Amino acid sequence: MSGSNPPNAVVLLDDTSDAFYNPQAWSTRKNEYHYNGGQWVNDGAAESSISCAFEGTSITFYGRNQTQSSWTAELIYDDDVSGEVVTMSSDRPMIYDFLTSKTLPEGSHTLQLKNMRATSNHTGEQPKFDYAYVVPGMRTNVMGKLLMVDDGDASISYSGGWEPTINPLANQLEPSPSNEYAVPHREGTHVSRTNGDSFSMDFVGTSIALGGVLLNDGTVGRFTLNIHIDDQPSRTRVITTDGNPQPYQPRIFPNYNFYTSDRPLSHGPHTVKVEVTDFSGNLPFILDYVLYTAAFESFEALAAGPSEGGQDKPTETPKDQDPSTEEEKQEAKPSSLGAIVGGVVGGAVFAALIILLLFLCLRRRRRKQYKTRQAFEIDTQPTPLFLNERPNSGSSETFPLTMTRSSDVTDTTRGMSMGMVGYSSKMRRMDDTPPSRSSPLSRSTGESSSSNPNSDPFAVPSQVGASRLFESTESEYSEGSRSTVTGAMSDAPPPPYEPRT
Repeated sequence: MSGSNPPNAVVLLDDTSDAFYNPQAWSTRKNEYHYNGGQWVNDGAAESSISCAFEGTSITFYGRNQTQSSWTAELIYDDDVSGEVVTMSSDRPMIYDFLTSKTLPEGSHTLQLKNMRATSNHTGEQPKFDYAYVVPGMRTNVMGKLLMVDDGDASISYSGGWEPTINPLANQLEPSPSNEYAVPHREGTHVSRTNGDSFSMDFVGTSIALGGVLLNDGTVGRFTLNIHIDDQPSRTRVITTDGNPQPYQPRIFPNYNFYTSDRPLSHGPHTVKVEVTDFSGNLPFILDYVLYTAAFESFEALAAGPSEGGQDKPTETPKDQDPSTEEEKQEAKPSSLGAIVGGVVGGAVFAALIILLLFLCLRRRRRKQYKTRQAFEIDTQPTPLFLNERPNSGSSETFPLTMTRSSDVTDTTRGMSMGMVGYSSKMRRMDDTPPSRSSPLSRSTGESSSSNPNSDPFAVPSQVGASRLFESTESEYSEGSRSTVTGAMSDAPPPPYEPRT
């Protein structure tokens, strides 16, 4: 749609709309034979007034005259002080567009129908009106408003044997005391009498309805309407007449509601397709207009594209009331599932990294603690003493004397060490052969005691701590301190040797 083209629909204002206000000698009455079951009716006063607020460029009132009549009214637009006086008349009872305003600049307006009254030479009633419709401008806000598309609009595509009617009297009956002529919207309809006839229309809205004309003149017949909206399951309406109209019933029902969507549609573009089938008898299907609730801001925004038209807004329709969104939900599932899987995998990887980091930290801490404990044990481990070459053994055996920590060395241990020194010195004294510098205490060589009968019966390994201890004792002995050592030995005999296991 080009931005310069006029809108292809008008805004419908029913008699129950808040657009009508300040009625004087007017009231609404229910009547099932009118659009939405009601109309505005004059209370019988000689004069009446009513006002209407609208947004657009013009407004038209649709209603009826029951008898031949002529009446006048003063039309006051917006804030004008004086109005325009108009005179309307009809030579027969009719249902039609009885009043249309002048063309106004696009915008918000008010129109007051003031001092409506019958002319002096007519005693007929003032007109009654069923609804009004407004021609919107390209920038008029139509979001959420009910739009009416005429059957002759180019947006409706027909297929099959449809018969367009452009004669205003084509759907009227002959005058009678109890019936009126009925002029369809924009004075035309499309008529179908053939199985398989169909029409389709694209729209951007949240509801759809079909309005037309139903004959009630004694015609017998039936037909079925199959309504398809997008890819939803089809809806079916069966229309039947028995050919026996009730007394005082109209012989023709204009503005007959053939179908209204029973569930709100999602915001966005839709396609409605209607197929007519199962014709029987002589009853035709007569289409007059299509109604839908707009889901876009203005016709200019609609022509500009989806980003400005407002049709891409989300719907608040409950899940259990909108089966039209099932396909959209199915299409959204893969992306939602992918997001869930990605989140789970990412969370698992992150958790694994955290666990691995904690494990490495604990492992490093334990290794550090182990090294510290090992270094402490090595630093505090005393050098063991080994006794080698037992006197009556033919081989060298080692018996360790081990102290685990320096803090564990007590006075008893030191006494034992001194006792061992004294014990070794005593053994030498018993041999009367003092050790000499040429025969120092040395490492165990694995030789037996029989090879050197004058050597010590116990050979002490060349360990640092033990060697220094025995060297000190030997020096004292060689310098004539034998009596001192001997005296010490006689006072404190060494404890028996117990090998450490």
